[in-house]
Amino acid sequence: MAEVQLAQLAQQKASSEGVKQYATMLEKDHTNANNELKQVAEQKGVDLPADIGPKHQAMMQKLQGLSGDQFDRAYIKLMVQDHKKDIKEFQRESDRSMDSDVKAFASKTLPTLQKHLTEIEQLASNNSATTRARTAEHPGNNGDSSAQGPGQNNSAAKP
Repeated sequence: MAEVQLAQLAQQKASSEGVKQYATMLEKDHTNANNELKQVAEQKGVDLPADIGPKHQAMMQKLQGLSGDQFDRAYIKLMVQDHKKDIKEFQRESDRSMDSDVKAFASKTLPTLQKHLTEIEQLASNNSATTRARTAEHPGNNGDSSAQGPGQNNSAAKP
């Protein structure tokens, strides 16, 4: 549930088209997984939490206060951490769960989580390279191309 809300926030606030596309994919995939999990829980007579809990709520609030590249970096970092943790938990359930339905759900969902991790790590790598390139092109101005260093101007050189 938290991943869906975080993905919706990223679709609104991300500055990178790659982050927005990732968030759209994540929302779709996690909504589908949540719906499947709800069906398993209903069959077992288990009530799932109705909200995202205080930890994820704090993450949402932190991200809501960010924008632009800062948002993108924080969201990417959070998604890498979150998916690594989720993969470990789903791997454990897929290997060790005594409940065949839970085991099947974890086994079915695990490849999607692994795909999400691979894609967000690629975005993280691209984001780091983009940030380094901006800094190299415009030292000291954090990628603001309107700033000019000493002796630089936009007019053509005169013969």
